Amino acid sequence: MSNGINRIKIELLDKRTFAEFGDVIEVDNSDYFMINNGSTRRYHKLAEADVEEQGGKAIISIFQATPLQYPLTIEMLERHPLARKHLYHYLDNRILSSSRRREITRL
Repeated sequence: MSNGINRIKIELLDKRTFAEFGDVIEVDNSDYFMINNGSTRRYHKLAEADVEEQGGKAIISIFQATPLQYPLTIEMLERHPLARKHLYHYLDNRILSSSRRREITRL
């Protein structure tokens, strides 16, 4: 018998169970290569965005940098004339995300 209340079951997010909705972007068990003179891990091309209609290409990578020592001497700078970067800082953040399945079960 339903009392009119919907209950939401919260589950841990993983690539296998979320696959029908999209990509889970994470670094666990992902390949990487070192950049920036060995101070940063680049987890390259963890997901793609479909923008090829007009010849575009987008990828998503995650970088894990080693803290630098201060005072800092800048020895190099990156330049990307044909690319744009979006930076998102994360440190053990927890996010609750939801996706509606084909059916909603009422209790």
